[in-house]
Amino acid sequence: MLNYQKFHYRHYYVQDANGECREVTRKECFAKPEEPTATLPFKQRWLYDLEAGYACRLERSRQGEDLYRMNATSLKREERQQERRAKMADLDKTYEGDSEDNLDSRFEIADSFDLASYVADKFLFEELYAALAKLTADDADLVQALYVDQRTERDYAAELGLSHQAVGKRRKKVLVLLREILGDQI
Repeated sequence: MLNYQKFHYRHYYVQDANGECREVTRKECFAKPEEPTATLPFKQRWLYDLEAGYACRLERSRQGEDLYRMNATSLKREERQQERRAKMADLDKTYEGDSEDNLDSRFEIADSFDLASYVADKFLFEELYAALAKLTADDADLVQALYVDQRTERDYAAELGLSHQAVGKRRKKVLVLLREILGDQI
């Protein structure tokens, strides 16, 4: 967060024990704070209003602490909004000398598209779907639960009322069966 004491304000105030604020000099407002004690555990806090142009030294009390927290939250939110606006303004800037035809030169394609591997993957998926269609309903449910839904063997076994070892054996059996159906495809 910015150091708001470095800013210059039109008015400076000090809050008294009654919650009333009286106008003071800059030096009095930002005088060195006293350290918290056992009888007065609150740190010295200030309230800043940049738009109204004033700073106020808050009373060291629960009320002063609460006012400080609300003010600090508001100031931090405003700082973040200004940072976002600055980033967006940078993105909106056009570079001098850029024409519509030259805009592509500023951007790089993240990764190239490999049509051959895409087609190979597509065929592999088609083979896999065909192999899954040849499984029994129970085996297909097992593949769905363990690989698509990413459930654990223990969780799925509890649902079926089986031991997790039995589900593990079924999983191995299904994988062997899929390897036989797919052959050299995988």
